[in-house]
Amino acid sequence: MAKDAQVLLLDDKTDLSALARREWENYRAVICLFWIAPSTQAQLSDRAAAPCFGLADIIDNDLVEWGRETYNQVSRIVQDGPRYGDFYCRAYLMEKLYHEWLAVELLKRTIDFVECLRQQWNVPAIRIQGNLPPNVAMLLLALLGSKVGLSYQPIDTREHPATERASLGRALQKRLSEVMLTGNKKMFIGDVVSWLDKTYYWHCQFGHWLPRKLPSPENITFFSSYLNNSRTLSSFVDLMPQPVQWVLTNESARQGVPAGTEYVWLWQFSDRALPHQDEFQPETSVLVPSTSVSPPLLQAWLAHSEAWDSWQKVEFALLTNLTRCWEAYLDQTRPRLIVTANQWGIEGWFTQIARARGIPVLQLMHGAVGDYLHTKTPVVSDKLIVWGDFWRDLWPEEERSRILVYNPGQRFAPVERKPDRPRPCITFFSWPLDEVAYYNQSELLDGLIHLFNRLLASRDCDLIVRFHPRENPASFIQRWQRLYGAIPDNVLLNKNEPLADVLAQTDVAIMFHSTVMLNCLSSNIPVIIPGWTDFGWNQALENVDGIHLARDWENLEACLNAWLEQPPQFPAETFQHFISPAGLNEAKFRELTQHLLTTAQSHHSHR
Repeated sequence: MAKDAQVLLLDDKTDLSALARREWENYRAVICLFWIAPSTQAQLSDRAAAPCFGLADIIDNDLVEWGRETYNQVSRIVQDGPRYGDFYCRAYLMEKLYHEWLAVELLKRTIDFVECLRQQWNVPAIRIQGNLPPNVAMLLLALLGSKVGLSYQPIDTREHPATERASLGRALQKRLSEVMLTGNKKMFIGDVVSWLDKTYYWHCQFGHWLPRKLPSPENITFFSSYLNNSRTLSSFVDLMPQPVQWVLTNESARQGVPAGTEYVWLWQFSDRALPHQDEFQPETSVLVPSTSVSPPLLQAWLAHSEAWDSWQKVEFALLTNLTRCWEAYLDQTRPRLIVTANQWGIEGWFTQIARARGIPVLQLMHGAVGDYLHTKTPVVSDKLIVWGDFWRDLWPEEERSRILVYNPGQRFAPVERKPDRPRPCITFFSWPLDEVAYYNQSELLDGLIHLFNRLLASRDCDLIVRFHPRENPASFIQRWQRLYGAIPDNVLLNKNEPLADVLAQTDVAIMFHSTVMLNCLSSNIPVIIPGWTDFGWNQALENVDGIHLARDWENLEACLNAWLEQPPQFPAETFQHFISPAGLNEAKFRELTQHLLTTAQSHHSHR
């Protein structure tokens, strides 16, 4: 009989460049728990002298089923928890729990995949060697349980510095370095205040003493808890039939509001009409296993879940405090319409409370959505506005009656390009890759930095690196400096400059999953995307002029060079499926808004 075999299991935090310098054992296969470029896959395969498999192989490219099973399990966890009236409190956590539990479902599929290899190779046992973070390793061990013929053996974990909990000093130093780079002191101060008062207890104790202008009764309320949500809401202010009242939770949300706009802080409404403490059922420290989850697996997940730990220590109290403020705000102002740009987290929770009072909620699509959670689950607001037919069609047919396609124009207004640019400019719209699962930061960042370095050395061009609002530029800077030393003068690092100013300088854009893709298309800026990462709608982009889904690093570089020489020309009609012509359906939008206001007025008159 054949001897036992061993495979190497790599997660998205593995530093592939450090891994290449190690001595390799005799592996029968390398398995990567992330989207991986074919050339990277081939390099790992050559290094191991064995086949290399990526995320697409493990899930068999079935994102829908992976998402469905995850959503169903997380729904059970939510419904097992405390309630506030008729609402499940853990619904506030749904998005975080979903992304964490995706890893559990992926590990299940990984074990099935390895078992298939064992049968294919006809070996009695396979030892899985992994350089996995503690939480992933514990989940894997719990899932393996009494599996016959499969075992897990940890190897040297020194290649996982990103998984170590940073000390307060290191975290503060990193944030201060960002302030030095971006100059955004207000955001830093706001973050520090929020960190010091994570549950918003002291905000609520003293907030009502701060000067405030009491909102007019029966207003239209725009609520935001995040910068990009505020930016999306801003483009709809002038379309409202009456003045808008902004209600914000933090400095991030405030920075997305147009300059000079009046607003109030939610936590200033903690002084009147507060619900009693016993309206929130207490949270327990134990979850009840469902029929589909074994106690060892659930306990392994709980022991290392950042979402659950934060919920127990901070977010349940935060939810309680902010809900009291929201209820007080609704009592005092009795808004006729709530407008948000999200249906998860605090926005989704407040949506439920408002609708229970008979206050309609209009939701605006704030980002490029594609996964199961965001497009295959019910719309919780009364109506949802999306930018184009493409996005509406992502939802199941039974949800589409709640969805209206409308682009007000301001959000994706064409930007006039600067005519006096001395040389072409590439803009890389970055992502917080160290926070996003299944995207290997070392592969993607190193690959792009290598590409940019070659390009800047071989041709006369500029590079703008535009960082995501949640991203600390230090990660990119440290990575570049480690590979090539000082960052060249023709590389501009950007985070706070208005997007329109960045687009005005851009000839070709490179990005991951981002709504900025739509801003680029509206201004005739071609977009290149690493096509080996699947967002749930890659196939729909394959034949769209002005968008290139790169098959591999070499293909991405070839396209970039070609488009710098001769940018593709594409008429507006090629992307109107993604962005509806500005103003189309405006009459329907205004009719919809008026109908929602009438509904609220009718409800108020019967109270």
